[in-house]
Amino acid sequence: FAHGYRRVQLTIDTLDVYGKKLPGRIGFTQEGMVPKHMVVKESNRDSNIYGLLNSDWDKGARAFMYKKLHGEATQKADAANNAKEGEIDFQQSVLKEQKENKEAEEKNKK
Repeated sequence: FAHGYRRVQLTIDTLDVYGKKLPGRIGFTQEGMVPKHMVVKESNRDSNIYGLLNSDWDKGARAFMYKKLHGEATQKADAANNAKEGEIDFQQSVLKEQKENKEAEEKNKK
């Protein structure tokens, strides 16, 4: 989602018992089923569609996924890193605004 994506979608065969468990474990929501989505060994297969939206990601899916995949310690380190990045972004925006204000004042003096 950091690259501007608004949604991630998974399509999983309805007969894949283990595959159907994964999306729920990592925060995806089942959105529907597509009948006869593909042909496997000359037989029609249905597929379940799962989606994860950027709003879900921001509301906690990222933290949940990090904790599930890498453990609680890594999830906490990731959260601390995100907080630091947010603080740096805020500081940079304040400095940019101060610089623009100073340039505008100097321009008005002339």
